[in-house]
Amino acid sequence: MCTFTDKYVPSPLRGELAPPKVGVSEGVLMPLTLLGIGEKATISQLTGDLALRLRLTELGFSLGKGIEIIQETFGNNLIVKLDDNRLALDRRMAFHIHINMLEKEKSYV
Repeated sequence: MCTFTDKYVPSPLRGELAPPKVGVSEGVLMPLTLLGIGEKATISQLTGDLALRLRLTELGFSLGKGIEIIQETFGNNLIVKLDDNRLALDRRMAFHIHINMLEKEKSYV
């Protein structure tokens, strides 16, 4: 006999789509590595193992903080602006920082 629990998990194999995951603010989460130069976002989730999440937290990456990509280097690094600080961040670490993009102000010209 099949019984259903109160937590039903949709299956893509049956053609069902799960609702998008959201973090601190509304929107779809994406890794920091997809943010373009000069674009701003808010940090919504830190993923990875415990040591990595603790290291990111020690560097100042916390939920709800604003972040901006300043520069991409030839290596595998990103220069990011976090509060009033500029930090160099490896892309592998940046992949574990999930963000929500801030909407750009609409200009009516």
